[in-house]
Amino acid sequence: MIWCCPVAMRKLLFLLVITATGAVACSRKQTDQQTPAPSARVEAPVPSAAPSPAREAQPPPEDLDITVAKADLKCKGTKGPEACRILEEFSAAARWEADMPSGEGRWLGQAFIVAKGVERREILLMNARRVPTAQVGPSDLPLMIGTGGLPEDRSEHAEKLIRALKDGGTGKKTNLARMYLSEFKPKEQLGAIATKGASVQLIAGEDTYIRRASVKKLILVKLAGGTDAERGDGVYAEVWSVFW
Repeated sequence: MIWCCPVAMRKLLFLLVITATGAVACSRKQTDQQTPAPSARVEAPVPSAAPSPAREAQPPPEDLDITVAKADLKCKGTKGPEACRILEEFSAAARWEADMPSGEGRWLGQAFIVAKGVERREILLMNARRVPTAQVGPSDLPLMIGTGGLPEDRSEHAEKLIRALKDGGTGKKTNLARMYLSEFKPKEQLGAIATKGASVQLIAGEDTYIRRASVKKLILVKLAGGTDAERGDGVYAEVWSVFW
């Protein structure tokens, strides 16, 4: 038997320890590479919220009772407040088909607002755009309609534009009210449905009816709701097409 010297024995033990340590380190490294870090794990996708269902089919609503509306305002023909003249034109107006070649139209005109028997006048803007039938209820019109006001600093230009529209014109392109209307986007747009009569009614809390008085002119009647409203209170407006 051959006996190794103490020095050789210590070297041999040292090499064995180094080899074993390296093998363990390599094994840990391979394990770490195979197991992804927690931040790299792919999370399960979160399902998106289901789209809200479209409005269900509705029967055609009753149209505005013009006789009652005139009685509420105490109209005697066209005599009385301007709202009576608007109602008279509304009674002779036809169904509005919303034929807009571009798919979107903008109107400008005047609204006579009756509150507690007192009438005041304001400038009224209106926007209407056609939408896909899939975005509305099965009995609704493919329309979204909204209204709004005009900044006071453009009122003078609005009066000039209204005079031009009444005469069958379109107004100057440099008219500040016309320029504002070209970019007008209402804060709220409502759907619409055809009534049993000649009107289009907005889908809203208050009864709002629209009819076509001529090729470019629409009549809008909105009856005021709420417990504080008196009979006859509402908005009676005429607007002319500027962009279509």
